[in-house]
Amino acid sequence: MRCLYTGLMGLLVVVWFGHTDRLAAEDMPTRSAELQVLDHYVGQWSGKMQVPPTQENPKGLVVEGTVQARWMVDDQWVLQEVDFQPAGGYRGMSVCTMMTYDEKTQKYQFWTFQQDGAVNRATAQWAAAKKTMTAVLEGAPNGPVVTVVADFSQEGTEKWTMTIRDPEGKVVGKIEGVNTKRQPQP
Repeated sequence: MRCLYTGLMGLLVVVWFGHTDRLAAEDMPTRSAELQVLDHYVGQWSGKMQVPPTQENPKGLVVEGTVQARWMVDDQWVLQEVDFQPAGGYRGMSVCTMMTYDEKTQKYQFWTFQQDGAVNRATAQWAAAKKTMTAVLEGAPNGPVVTVVADFSQEGTEKWTMTIRDPEGKVVGKIEGVNTKRQPQP
C-alpha cells in the first residue's frame, strides 16, 4: 500500500511540474482591490510596543521587535510574522497571522496563531478615508472584546492600538505600538 501511495504521489508531482511551464501569467489569479489593501502590511518592519504597568511590572514595558509580512498562495493571503522579545526575563511574543479578504462576507478575515498554541480569529473592516483597519477578535460569549486598530495614514508607518473591553464595555487593557517599515516589500 505504501508503494502505491508513493507511486501515486510521484506521478502527481511529475504531472503537476510537467504542466507548470504552460501556466501563463494571465492564468494566475490577480489581487482584487480589496486584497490590495493588505499591501499596507507587507514588508519588513521594526516594531515598538508600549505594555502598560501590571502588578508584576509596575513600570510597564517598552518592547522592540520585528514584523515581516509577505504575499503567498497566489497572492491571495498575507502571512505576517511578529517577534517581540523584551529584556529582563519577561515573556516575549511570537505570533503568526494569516490575512485575506472574504468576497462572500465582504470583510477581511485574520487568523492569529500564538506561541502557546492559541488561535484567534478576527473580522476586520478597512476605512479608506482614514487608512485604518479595525479588527474585532471573536471571543467567548460574555467574555472580553478585543479590538485592534491599525492606522496606515502616515507612509511607512503602522500605528496600532489593541483595546480590551469587559462585557459591559469598560476598557480593562490597552497596548499601543508603532511599526516602521525597514525595507521595500519582499
